[in-house]
Amino acid sequence: MNPENFADINRRSANAFHEQKRLIKQLLAGKTITCRHCGQALQAQLPSAHSDTTGYIRCAKGCTDIELEASLPGC
Repeated sequence: MNPENFADINRRSANAFHEQKRLIKQLLAGKTITCRHCGQALQAQLPSAHSDTTGYIRCAKGCTDIELEASLPGC
């Protein structure tokens, strides 16, 4: 692989990260965000300090499925 290929991979990875970060911020701010693949509304489940479930953002079909990591107070 030549350096241009690595630069392209790094650029696409950074763009995907920033797109997910923007999507998470908008959804947690209360905006209705739809899945870009199926058009259904995304749902968020935040992690809880009282259970072992992880947080996620996903659509009903599963096209979009983002696992949320969080450090909770008291853990």
